[in-house]
Amino acid sequence: MQSVIAVLLWATAVLGQADADVDRGDSRFMTTVLARLAQRADPIANIYLNRARVEGLSSLLGQPMSAVKRLNMRLRIAQERVRAGDLRAGIEEMQRVLEAVEAGQVPATEGFVYMLHDQLAIAYLRLGEQENCLHNHTTDSCLLPIRGDGIHRLQEGSRRAIEHYTINLSKRPSDLGTRWLLNLAYMTLGEYPEGVPESWRIPPRVFDGDSSGIQRFRDVAPTAGVAAIGLAGGSAVEDFNGDGLLDIAVSSWGLRDPLRYFHNEGDGTFTEATTGAGLTGQIGGINLEQADYDNDGDVDLLVLRGAWMGEEGRMPNSLLRNNGDGTFVDVTRRTGLFSLHPTHVAAFADFDNDGWLDLFVGNESGKQPHPCQLFRNQEDGTFVDVAPAVGVDHVGFVKGVAWGDI
Repeated sequence: MQSVIAVLLWATAVLGQADADVDRGDSRFMTTVLARLAQRADPIANIYLNRARVEGLSSLLGQPMSAVKRLNMRLRIAQERVRAGDLRAGIEEMQRVLEAVEAGQVPATEGFVYMLHDQLAIAYLRLGEQENCLHNHTTDSCLLPIRGDGIHRLQEGSRRAIEHYTINLSKRPSDLGTRWLLNLAYMTLGEYPEGVPESWRIPPRVFDGDSSGIQRFRDVAPTAGVAAIGLAGGSAVEDFNGDGLLDIAVSSWGLRDPLRYFHNEGDGTFTEATTGAGLTGQIGGINLEQADYDNDGDVDLLVLRGAWMGEEGRMPNSLLRNNGDGTFVDVTRRTGLFSLHPTHVAAFADFDNDGWLDLFVGNESGKQPHPCQLFRNQEDGTFVDVAPAVGVDHVGFVKGVAWGDI
């Protein structure tokens, strides 16, 4: 929270400073704000900064504590490693915790042991996904039912997951979630349904989908040059440079993950043009919205940030004005949209029928209120928040917004 306040004070101080090159100044201002927020993020308050949390928790192991507390601390460290994608280290630590429990070094309930096997199984499934679907990605990866080139070549992850799920199902055979994941693990090995023990087998018809005749879509991202890897981001498909071809913009939720822009070459392939588009430094977007906010005929981009992070998510959104040639400039502060709130969703619409798109932003409130915002388009390239005046300054954990004539 203190880091957010520090950046807010800095931002407030520079908002009034003039810049000879306004476009460049606005973009530089935003990229600096985003970089400082990422640098000062607090791993204690932000539960998604898993690598930093591993470091912090590991430093506590040198302190005196009971055997039970130490074991729970080691388990937390293992879980943070797994969440950070450091799977083998997390699995090794979790396995040591399980061995300590099984050796009777600390007391543990049946439910705790069940949880450990479940956590290990999930970690091994993720290892299989990491080694196969990410590091050796194919166009069949991660698509249900898993078949063809989607079957894992590196099988350790799924094999070990099956071992742990089998142990748990022998104790709780009616656990449908565990049954489902066991069947998926066998499927990644190409051994479903025959390889699944009959008592735990889920019928193939469950995975067959409907009978509408719609054929399975084929993933062409790798051959098209847009197989970008990210985390829970947004996407926008639009002709951003006016050449009659649809381009692609994608964001990713990580605090330092870049917004990426792919230019359509017109032959079924794309070329990344992020730097040339002026988007370097635009980081951390969980969602994207597209609209022509200034009525110049070019579709602009809105980057939304901060969702799920509580007060650590007090981050600015970015309004990126399209120059019509495949380049963008950040106009957030000059348009009056600069504010620091956690948000996941927003929607453009002309709510007052004046021919100009307005913007509703649904913010996430937690310990502190973050009212929703309704920005009325002033028709001069700026917005003003009228949410309190029209009664839509709703306070809640908003995860969806939509306009409609009701």
